[in-house]
Amino acid sequence: MTQIQNGAERRNEGEVVGIRGNVVDARFIDRLPDLNNELVTTAGDPTFGERIVVEVMDHLDVQTVRGIALTSTQGLYREATIVDSGRPIQVPTGELILGRMFNVFGETIEAAENASRLSLMEAAESNIEERLDELRRHYHQIRQRSITSELWDIASGAEAAAGAASDSDTRREAK
Repeated sequence: MTQIQNGAERRNEGEVVGIRGNVVDARFIDRLPDLNNELVTTAGDPTFGERIVVEVMDHLDVQTVRGIALTSTQGLYREATIVDSGRPIQVPTGELILGRMFNVFGETIEAAENASRLSLMEAAESNIEERLDELRRHYHQIRQRSITSELWDIASGAEAAAGAASDSDTRREAK
């Protein structure tokens, strides 16, 4: 939940104080998140780390909540910053989402699948072009051999015909 302080918005941030499997305890100094609220943190590097979503399940005391991580907690560490979204986990609804696939957080799954499919199709297309080039070269080589053979046969036939004509002329002269 955002809070207003000196005219500027401020996020309700806390810190992770305990991690046991998918159970995460977090301390919030300013304001305790409501039950079922979504808490978000990252594993490892805060900028590039894997997003971890935690749902608040219990208030342990006036500053500490216990939640269940709905993603892997691998890489999460104590004293990591965790942010209260100020709302429960939400997923989109309505006719616009019919036929689409979402994970439990309402994020589309198709994007990754489509990107994967697209890269596979591009790779296949590239392989097809390479194979077509090979087949075209092979076809042209065979065609060239055939034309060369035909020309050779024609030249040999013409040479034989010329030789036969000259033999015939020689026989006539001899008579």
